Amino acid sequence: MRKLRFLVPPGALSRGAGAEVDLPEEEARHLAVTLRAQPGLQVFLFDGAGEEWKGEVVEATRKRASVRLREPETASVESPLRVVVYQAVSLERVFEESIEPLTALGVAAIVPLLTERSRTRSPDAKRIGRWRRIAGEASKLSFRRIVPRIDEPIELSAIAPADPETRRLLLDPDATAGSFRAALTAPAPRSVELAAGPEGGFAPQEISHLLSRDFFPVCLGPRILRTQLAAPAALSILMAAWSDMA
Repeated sequence: MRKLRFLVPPGALSRGAGAEVDLPEEEARHLAVTLRAQPGLQVFLFDGAGEEWKGEVVEATRKRASVRLREPETASVESPLRVVVYQAVSLERVFEESIEPLTALGVAAIVPLLTERSRTRSPDAKRIGRWRRIAGEASKLSFRRIVPRIDEPIELSAIAPADPETRRLLLDPDATAGSFRAALTAPAPRSVELAAGPEGGFAPQEISHLLSRDFFPVCLGPRILRTQLAAPAALSILMAAWSDMA
């Protein structure tokens, strides 16, 4: 039987065992209308901030859906390696296509970057809200307990200096062959920040700025990946080399 998971607001699970939790409207509709759930059905609630509980449906109607909490889920599912991806915004559809795989692979946060070759206007609140909903749904389906943060878009020039314990990597097809493999021979850092350019790549002056911010250029190999594929590919390699992906 598949595991039915529902996202609730942070803090909703704080009352613990025996408490009844009302599901948000969209999740309640999915439980009651799409799944036609009956009282007693086992489900799981997670708050997107790291907490998850097993529970059972108390009520599931078009007007209200509630779950009684039974016991917490404690098995470790989040990566010990914190990875933030600076993902350049190109076409809006293309940017969206990167969110689901990055989330499923364990990214901690995604920072949309506005660059010279972004080819789109600055995303509005409605679009950013959609991105965050995609991340929430991807966390649900990948059994993550944390929904990655998706920040407001920033100009590339606004990237702050690096934390001393953070390794910064710039995906650059013109970097030395084997540079990514060589970078992975170093001991695993506590966190990684990864910069991925738009279609057409970063402009030369943008690369210079990233280098001045301690980003180390690495190449993924002889084949060129589209922008929505490059960061997820790099993230999977990082998770295999420095984290918990087998």
